[in-house]
Amino acid sequence: MTILDNLFSVMLNLVAIAPLLIAFRFVAERHRPFLVVICGSYAVFYWMRSLMLTLGLDTSALEPLAADARGFDEAHIRLAIWSSIAMVGFVVFGNFRTPPAVAGLPKRTYDFVALRRLALYATIGSTMCFGVIVAQVGSPIAAIQAAKAEKAVAGLYLLQFGPVAAMVLCLAASIAGRRAGHRLILRLPFIVLGLVNALYVFAWGSRRVVVIYLAGLMLEPIFDAMGTRSEKGRTVADVRRWVGIAMIGVVVIGSALGLRVARDQVLQGRTSDAIAEASPLRSVSVAMNATVYDAYVLTVRDTPSEFDYYGSELFINGTGGVVPRAVWADKPTNIAPGAAFRQLYEPEVKNGWPVGAIGEWWLSFGWAGIIVGALVSGAAYAAMSQALGDLRQNALAHALSVGIVFQVLELGFNVQSLVRWIGWCASVLVALAFVNKLASPPARPVPNLNHEPSDELVNS
Repeated sequence: MTILDNLFSVMLNLVAIAPLLIAFRFVAERHRPFLVVICGSYAVFYWMRSLMLTLGLDTSALEPLAADARGFDEAHIRLAIWSSIAMVGFVVFGNFRTPPAVAGLPKRTYDFVALRRLALYATIGSTMCFGVIVAQVGSPIAAIQAAKAEKAVAGLYLLQFGPVAAMVLCLAASIAGRRAGHRLILRLPFIVLGLVNALYVFAWGSRRVVVIYLAGLMLEPIFDAMGTRSEKGRTVADVRRWVGIAMIGVVVIGSALGLRVARDQVLQGRTSDAIAEASPLRSVSVAMNATVYDAYVLTVRDTPSEFDYYGSELFINGTGGVVPRAVWADKPTNIAPGAAFRQLYEPEVKNGWPVGAIGEWWLSFGWAGIIVGALVSGAAYAAMSQALGDLRQNALAHALSVGIVFQVLELGFNVQSLVRWIGWCASVLVALAFVNKLASPPARPVPNLNHEPSDELVNS
């Protein structure tokens, strides 16, 4: 590619991310923290990776694409159209009232005292869930091998939702404690317990959950530095705060890389070539699952020129993931669209190439999918943000928002959003319903204000 080609691609790259930044000017103040989370998701999964490839800092992580650089500009154009429509939808639908239950939130809010009690009980329950899995396969290491390689614990899949809910509650407790001004020594146990619960989920092969948890911690000081005014009238942002944010960012990236290496060691006894023989940028991209952009470019390049559109098949299979196999006898082995897409190139490989929401809509319906999918995604973002409210006012909403954006609405409304909503949001509601019964203090007897004798005294 010539210098002019590179310059044009960089311009398209900036145009693709610009609508998210422009949206800050038009959304209500209460939606801006949620928009920060959306921007973080786009930056991690699309924009930073596309910038690496556009500037020639790295090559594609996917071999079928590495030999042919076609499709980058087409991918940027589609991403620009997608993000523009999605942000218009976000702004337009942002004023529609949405009940908290849509985001998996209870109607009431919880303070630090209530959240730490809920988090403790939920962690006990999640430990029991993980204990059932370990008892099934023999050890925590065997659980990782079974979940990722052998799929031997598929029947116990729902048990991972317990640790997810407990992790969210622990994160909410630590955030609520910080906002209430409690010392670190009171908040630290729940920070640690949240990480423990994230590691429970990691045993299922999902290292992204740990990254989501750490990103949730990182967002708290970012929200503080968003331009809110202090009592003295100056902006609440200083060098120490931004240094702290940068340090948490390094921890997030380092954790993602370390967990990928740890998983490789458990499954293969060595670090995979995708990490060991890769450049630092490639290693970080693979560890952060940021190569979703590489797969997205591949969908644009080869569909429909090489492969036909899927139509509604991906959405039917993905949404049908909520149906147990005992009910759906012919349920597909892999409901994730990334697996189906990769098998077009490598039929024998079980793991997939996630393509993100825009890639899934393009694979299914082409340009119509880009337009409709972007509008649906914008409406979904608005509904979730409206239901959550200002993330700076509700610690539980803050804790849920990261999982909602990075997992449930991964770059938009996607094939598996319903299944992931059950895991990330409905599981929290269920956990709260159970834990509230256990954690609530016993009701005190109501005094007899009329001083009338009780039935027992009368009968005696």
